[in-house]
Amino acid sequence: WTRPTPLINLICSACLRRITINQNCYFAGLNYTSSTFASATNNIIPVVTFILAFFL
Repeated sequence: WTRPTPLINLICSACLRRITINQNCYFAGLNYTSSTFASATNNIIPVVTFILAFFL
C-alpha cells in the first residue's frame, strides 16, 4: 500500500467540510423558520431534482 496523494486528502477534507457547512446552515436556518417549513423543504428536494433532470 502506498500513502494517498495530497490531492486525495484535499478532496476528502473538502467533502467533509461541505457536509459540515451544509448541516450548520440548515440548523441556523431552523432558527429563522418553523419546523414545518423545514420539513416541507426536505420533501421538496426530490421534486426539484426530478424537474432539473427533466430539463437538462
